[in-house]
Amino acid sequence: MPSWTDPDRASISRRLARRARTVRVSDAVATAALLVALHASGLSRSASDSAIAITDSVGLPRVTPGMPAPLMSHASLSISVQTASLFLALALAGAIVSMPFTYVGGFRLARSVGLGTQSTGAWVRDYAVASVLGAALVAILAGLVGWVSADAPHLWWVAATILGTIGTVVLIHVAPVLILPL
Repeated sequence: MPSWTDPDRASISRRLARRARTVRVSDAVATAALLVALHASGLSRSASDSAIAITDSVGLPRVTPGMPAPLMSHASLSISVQTASLFLALALAGAIVSMPFTYVGGFRLARSVGLGTQSTGAWVRDYAVASVLGAALVAILAGLVGWVSADAPHLWWVAATILGTIGTVVLIHVAPVLILPL
């Protein structure tokens, strides 16, 4: 009998799939709880105020109704920096909240059936690198969407779609060469 039809292996596979699904759902619930907690505690408002303080400290103007066009480009940059800094903080917070679930679902489960050979330290290093790179990419894309939405608020969704698609295509080509060797 071929090994892929072995009932014991199929049982183990189903059990691992069930555990992995439970971990993914738990991760999604924890991430949603983070967003609710940030909003309910007022930390989201504090983060927004901090982002505004960052742009104020470097002298970027705030957007005001009826602002002249030459100043609007600087204000667009201000919104872009604010959006990027908020999404950077949010992505890093999300990575911290997701770490235990990713550890259990992506590291411990694989090792429990002999599929993983990576050490815990190497896994933590890889997770940290992936989290920082992911947060940086999210911040860059969010900043670009913020910049477009400051100039054309009714087209923010078009900018987000186009930039997300371009970002995905670029990552497909760049990741194997530049990111995975890290």
